[in-house]
Amino acid sequence: MSEGPSSGPCRGDPIRGLVARLRSSLSGGELIVASKIPSISRAAELAALLDLDWAFVATTTLSAPWSHAAVYGALAHFEAMIFHEDKVREWGIPLAIVRSDIAARRQENDELMRVLHPAGLNIGGERAIVIDDGHACGLELRAVAVGLRNAGCGTVDVVSMPGAPRLARPREVDRVLCG
Repeated sequence: MSEGPSSGPCRGDPIRGLVARLRSSLSGGELIVASKIPSISRAAELAALLDLDWAFVATTTLSAPWSHAAVYGALAHFEAMIFHEDKVREWGIPLAIVRSDIAARRQENDELMRVLHPAGLNIGGERAIVIDDGHACGLELRAVAVGLRNAGCGTVDVVSMPGAPRLARPREVDRVLCG
């Protein structure tokens, strides 16, 4: 098969191109990370193709009580939270509801992590590669990056999967690949 304009690292066979691009940037100590349940199969697939370990780091959004689209924050495992106080004030969300939402989401994340990683999860690697397949919002990706850094990762990259919306690089992320 010839290499034409549609066969660059993020075109043509998207997974093959992505694997080739990632493989060329590996230096040892990498971990593929899924941050949403729909990302697990992609993370496992990429990890198998690259002969790397993979992990799931639970994350969830904090939404206004009247609309899941009115997001004011995100939580991730490893005590990470991105929170917009200005939205809470602007929307008049009572602090008691915010505290309750945070506690409930933390409990959900912790339960999910216990199911998927019963022996615990050690993420003390040099580089985490977070899979973004378009299911996580920007706040969730930021929270995951903070959580991974809290867990000891020195570098946090995001791989935007083929077909996912283009992603601007959040300040908590070192690089966005194929985004």
